[in-house]
Amino acid sequence: MRKLFLSTVFLLMYLLVHAQILDSTILVCQYKANTIKITAQSPMNDLIRLEIGKSISKSYSVYSARSDSFELAPNYQARFTQMSEQVRQSIMSGMDLNDAIESSGILPVRDRVVIYKNHPKEKITVLDRINDKQYEYMDKLNSQNWEIQADTMTILGYTCQKAITEWRGRHYEAWFASEIPINEGPMKFGGLPGLIFKLNDVDKEYNYEIEGIEKKTLPIEMNIPIKQKEFIKTDRKKFVHTYRNFLKHFGLVMAAESGIDVATDASLKEKKYDLMELDIH
Repeated sequence: MRKLFLSTVFLLMYLLVHAQILDSTILVCQYKANTIKITAQSPMNDLIRLEIGKSISKSYSVYSARSDSFELAPNYQARFTQMSEQVRQSIMSGMDLNDAIESSGILPVRDRVVIYKNHPKEKITVLDRINDKQYEYMDKLNSQNWEIQADTMTILGYTCQKAITEWRGRHYEAWFASEIPINEGPMKFGGLPGLIFKLNDVDKEYNYEIEGIEKKTLPIEMNIPIKQKEFIKTDRKKFVHTYRNFLKHFGLVMAAESGIDVATDASLKEKKYDLMELDIH
């Protein structure tokens, strides 16, 4: 118990010392998300937290943030090695990979991307991870070209209006509430005359729906690198190409690092990995 307490204190002190405060929140939203797990091309559930400040917002996965905190703990490597061995033994006994991971106690990792809108001004800073390397690149703010329609629906008691767009290879529909006149939404989405409550592409591969809104004042913090001293600076096109190259060899990389055989050479050659943004090949 004492060791756990000391580890928690160490973690909190580490985060406080290294955190960079960018803004403070005026509104905090949480979205239920059902999206594609890129490395498996299968559905996964997630929770996306949107912290809206006076001038900057931050969007990120709650589950991945918890996993990152776990990785900062002093005894992380030993615990992860032990859990990985438990996963390997479970798979050898016939258990499904996802069930084996869940039963091991390994915290779920979902979308790794962290998005800071209007940081710097009129741009987006994107932090993302590919395996053990962490990257940073700039993107356009409010890059969606929306067409607002007459349809309405009620979500959490708010009247929301429909808008559609074609963005980076996918067709999306969004439902926004003019009653909350903030041009924000989950992930990289925004630019409408109201907060986005619901968003999905027409193929239903990326789905986000708000489940809670709260007025509160909290610091909006800039993430610190977990795996290295600083983020690797790149651009969106180079990042996507690097990501696709990693995915082609994902199974072999995982097998080498964890000892868990998740794919064969033959299956990797035939695998097609679709990212959220399909405009870069």
